[in-house]
Amino acid sequence: VDLQNGGELWRWGADRMFAQVLGTERLDPEEPRRWREVYEGDLPPGEYEVEGIVPTDEATFRSTASFRVK
Repeated sequence: VDLQNGGELWRWGADRMFAQVLGTERLDPEEPRRWREVYEGDLPPGEYEVEGIVPTDEATFRSTASFRVK
């Protein structure tokens, strides 16, 4: 999210297709999971926020981080 203009700049799954796969994956609270993605576009100087979303049957979990491009 471009914090200065309030718009979404990029969404990981926007141009991807997904197969419907049913299954269960249990995450142990003591075993962290990390995902990494690289944004290949050009960002002009400014304040930005990245948000990670993990939807589940019972709740949706979100985490955000802010950063500045000089």
